[in-house]
Order: sequence, then structure tokens, then C-alpha cells
Amino acid sequence: MILGASGGRMSSSRKSARRLTAWYERSDTVARFGGDEFVLVSNSIADPEDAALLATRTIETLQAPVRIAGIDVHTSPSIGIAIYPTDGASIEALLAHADAAMYSAKQRGRGNVQRYAPGMQAGTEDQVQLESDLHSAVALNQFQLYYQPKVDTLSGAVRSAEALIRWVHPKRGVVSPAQFIPLAEECGLIGPIGEWVIREACRQARAWQDDGVPSLRVSVNLSASQFRDSGLVDNIRHALDEAGLEARYLEVELTESAVMSDPEESIAILEQLSKMGVLVSVDDFGTGYSSMSYLRRFPIDKLKIDRVFINEIVSRPEDASIVRAIVSLAHSLRLKVVAEGVETPAQLEFLRSAGCDEYQGYHFSRPLPAADFERLIRESQGLDTPWTEEDAVRTHSKLAAYLRK
Repeated sequence: MILGASGGRMSSSRKSARRLTAWYERSDTVARFGGDEFVLVSNSIADPEDAALLATRTIETLQAPVRIAGIDVHTSPSIGIAIYPTDGASIEALLAHADAAMYSAKQRGRGNVQRYAPGMQAGTEDQVQLESDLHSAVALNQFQLYYQPKVDTLSGAVRSAEALIRWVHPKRGVVSPAQFIPLAEECGLIGPIGEWVIREACRQARAWQDDGVPSLRVSVNLSASQFRDSGLVDNIRHALDEAGLEARYLEVELTESAVMSDPEESIAILEQLSKMGVLVSVDDFGTGYSSMSYLRRFPIDKLKIDRVFINEIVSRPEDASIVRAIVSLAHSLRLKVVAEGVETPAQLEFLRSAGCDEYQGYHFSRPLPAADFERLIRESQGLDTPWTEEDAVRTHSKLAAYLRK
């Protein structure tokens, strides 16, 4: 039997290896396969149930925190199982199938165990190809930002927009962020992709100002790893300077869990952003574990109510009560409240009566490419449409035809 295991954190690989070699029997073989991946070979187990039990105990062994540089580091392994000869008659086949099962386990969430099944390898090969394409996408600039309006619940005015990344793959078409963002996190590309998003959002916000669109604030989402990057503040400052954009026109959105993972460090980072003039929103609020004592200390400007509370806000009294409580809490802390995922007039009417400040969702507009977003804003606010090259060519043709006539 072969177990393919991924420890989840490169920094704890050595200590994980020591734990595995100490725990397994002398007749078993433990080898580091590369990165944070290990291969465990056992000659004494052939029954699938015993293999699953061994894998579960291995996960329990590795999940205990590892002390590194005075910090407890937690691992969340995923394990794939391949059994000889059912799942492969050669070493190469067993390794490949255990690897495919491990990737299948990862897709089902950390701390998962999967035995190889036919068809898994095709999914693994597709995942490997997608990762390779993702590396190329960074170099070839295949990403595009879409923008979803944030609308004032009372006046209907659009004063800001959330920038949402899309990957325009040359063969697959538009790849969902839900598919490639976790992959970018795993293969270490979330940093450069996140930096590109910040630069592009700042550039576009400045371009709209230069085109005569009323000053719109653009918000970008920061991943947990991006938020903890020591170069974050400098990257944001450089992006603002490069675009010639004032900091007050940029907003960063962080999930509640990312902010609360290390509250004291979060406060230090947020204070630097606040001093620059960048606004901060806590996204997916209500789904995490915020401490009220920390929440009042965070230099933040907005709370975003997660869409799970908006979906049934009209039909579920519990959700309605949660939303009212969040609005009341935010206003008592002098914070603005944004509701996301608003899709119906009834939802908007409830939010308006509850005192929610802004909303976004398909009820007003789905995320749009920059040009379509600008057109929507101009139409909704009665602004003059900018003169484009196509307009000039069309007008020139009409004028020439009139003169000939």
C-alpha cells in the first residue's frame, strides 16, 4: 500500500518528516517526495479499511501543532491511497494513482482521505495543466478586472465599485476565480496576481477621473497571505504613486477570518493603511469569529454583510434579526455597512428600512468590464457619453455622404 500525503505547509516539512518516521513501523518506508509531499509505503496492510484507518491516524499525528520560531504552526494534511495490485501493478502506477487520489482529497477540503478511483488521474492532469497555464497567465497578462457597483441605498448613487478578477484563458474562456484563486494560493502565485490587481484598479480609477467620471472609489480584495506580506503597504503606496491616484479613492477588503487570525498584527497593518488614507472594509462579516474587544480597536471604515444573510432576509426572521444587529453594531462604532448579494426589490427595501448604507448585487448590476461599467455609470447619472474613435469615424462618414449629396 502507498499513501501520498501533503503536509500543507512547507515550513513544517522537516518536523512532519520526523513525526512520520518516529510513528511508522520499521518495516514501513517514509520518503519526502518533494515540497511538502511525502510517500508512505506499508507492506503489512492490504485491506482498504485498514489503509483508511492508517491514513486517518497519520492525519491525527500530523495535525498536532509544530513549534517553529516560538510560533505554533498547524498543518492540515490530505492523503491519497493506492493499493497493490488493485490500483496499480508497478511502482510508477501506484505513485501516480496515490498522487491523483491525494489531489482529489485536497479538493474536498484539508484533512481528507481518498482512495484512488478510475478517472481521478484525468482530473489531476487537468489540475497540473491549469497550474502551468496559470504561471503563463501572469507573464502574458491574461487577467482582466470586472467592476460591480456599490450603490447608496437611499439615493441610488454609485460612489464606489468592487474590482473582481477574471482569467481570460485562450482555450478555456473565462475561468472562475473560485477555480483559480485557491490554485494560486497553493502554488505561490497569489502574491504577483494580487499586486497586479492593486495596480490595475488604481490605474483604472485614475483613468475614469481623467475621462470626467465623478471620482469613484475602487475596492480590491486582499487574500490572507497577501495581507500578511511585509511588502503590502509599500506595494499599495507604489501603485497609488504610479497611477497618480489619491489614497482615499482606494479601498481594501479583508475577510473577517483573515483580520482575526492575528489581531495585534492586523491592527499594526491596518493603522499603516489608515494613515495613508486607504479605506478598509471587513468582508463576509457575520461568518467568522470577531471579538468585539478587537473590532472596536481595528481602524476600519466598513462592514460588509455576507450574502448568506441576504439570500433569505425577507423570509427568515433569524436572518433579518442578524442583519439589523450588524447594522446597529456598525453604526454604534461609526462604521458604514454594505450588503452584498442583493438580487430583489424586497431585499433592497428591507435593507433601506434597516438603515444599511450601501448595497451591491444583481438587482442593480452584475460585475462588468471597465468600459461597460463606465457606460452604466454615465447612463445612470445622466453624464455625457465620452467621444470615442468609433463615434468620430461614424460622424466623418455621415458628413462626407452629406457633402457628396
